[in-house]
Amino acid sequence: MRRLFVAVLSSAGFKIIQAADGFVALETLKAQAIAAVVLDLHMPVLDCFALLDRLDDPPPVVVATADYAYDDDVARRRDKVFAFVHKPVLPELLVALVGKAVMAGQ
Repeated sequence: MRRLFVAVLSSAGFKIIQAADGFVALETLKAQAIAAVVLDLHMPVLDCFALLDRLDDPPPVVVATADYAYDDDVARRRDKVFAFVHKPVLPELLVALVGKAVMAGQ
């Protein structure tokens, strides 16, 4: 799924930095200014919410998930999540959400 997201977003003109797991994503977010981030809800090492719990002020976050049972987690972290999208994601929707997230973070 990550490769598909990278292909879609790269072809739309976004500069992409990939992370193979939640820990690498966390370290990347701490080290670099990122305009927006797309996270899978269930990443290896650190899941999306464990990662977000370790960041005080993350960039706008789009969370992609195939899981429909996350309402309690969303409510607790509403301030750190820009949008949720269910997989499979239409490429046009992904591009639109990431574009809006980038604009929101400026």
